[in-house]
Amino acid sequence: MTEAVARQLRDGVAVGEQAPAVMVRDTLDTRAGPAISDHFFSSLCSNIEAARAQAKGLVAVALRRTPESYTVTSPFRKGNFKPGHWLQVVDCYTDPLGWNKVADPGKEDNSSQTDLPTQITVCHDVTNLTSLLAYVLDSGQAAVDNRATERFVVLIDSVSVLLRYHTLPALTSFLSALRSCGQVSAVLWLVHADLHESRVVASIEYLSTTVIHVEPQLQLPSEAKILNLRRGRIRVRTKKRNGRVREQVEEFFIELVGVNFSPVTLVKDMNPPTVMKTTTPKVQFNLDLSEKEREDRSKVILPFEHQGDGREAHIYDGRPDPVDSQFRKLGLSRNPSKDNDSQNLGSSQGVVGEIHYLRDSDDERPDSDEDPDDDLDI
Repeated sequence: MTEAVARQLRDGVAVGEQAPAVMVRDTLDTRAGPAISDHFFSSLCSNIEAARAQAKGLVAVALRRTPESYTVTSPFRKGNFKPGHWLQVVDCYTDPLGWNKVADPGKEDNSSQTDLPTQITVCHDVTNLTSLLAYVLDSGQAAVDNRATERFVVLIDSVSVLLRYHTLPALTSFLSALRSCGQVSAVLWLVHADLHESRVVASIEYLSTTVIHVEPQLQLPSEAKILNLRRGRIRVRTKKRNGRVREQVEEFFIELVGVNFSPVTLVKDMNPPTVMKTTTPKVQFNLDLSEKEREDRSKVILPFEHQGDGREAHIYDGRPDPVDSQFRKLGLSRNPSKDNDSQNLGSSQGVVGEIHYLRDSDDERPDSDEDPDDDLDI
């Protein structure tokens, strides 16, 4: 999955879209976030130098370490690239609040040193995001030789430092302005998540197209957390253009030559699953019937079941019988024996119950979904 993130930074922005933003977040449990960020920085530099990337330049905003760390050989960089004019550094580390400039006004900035292959521009006021944005865009123009058609990548090594001096809306506006710039190909930044509130981290994640969660491989006590400095795992969450989210997990190990990534090894249970001997659930009562219960069940006469009295069993479906209607018009009964039985039953028992069922229409099906009890008048 890290190769996919590197390709996303290499391919840059699509037509009609904002620049992709990759966010690396770590915590105190594993402080490997800068090493992960340096891995993608090294990959970007190699692709830009070999002309394989969409961007032709790179601007590094140094907030948490010296600007010289981006220009000298670093043990965390893969590939022996030579920094050139395409790599520009905005120095927000040396004098972030302008105190050195006030103490020694005659001191020249490093940006005046033209003999360096990588130009370093010193920012003396990180509390002014408008000025910082202008420094970044000017350095990007210098990285692409002032060609308006070329693009550049912006790297911010610590957004947490900017959150010391700015509110969340101001910072999100600054990051959105970078993504909306026509010459910015991609943006990469690092956030220390445990230094901020969850809503702040969630708002910054909302601006990102890819979020890399750096997590410890082992949950250890505070005195043994040093074991998580070089080993851990990352969860890469990428948001697609159609709104779908894809998440993958990889393990990493920090070596002297760089960071090595490998897929997560899943430990499978070698014990075979137990086979159930019976499908009957284990309950506290008996589901089988006794002999007496079977005999009683056989004696139950179901509705509309033939009673064995020698007459034909008629199942009434609720529709009026046309033959009975003709007999009623003549004042006759179709089955006088049945009427006599009813009269005898009424005289013997005193009360005879009748059920009058009125159908809504003759077209109603007997097996319709309507409740037939709604039309009963007992």
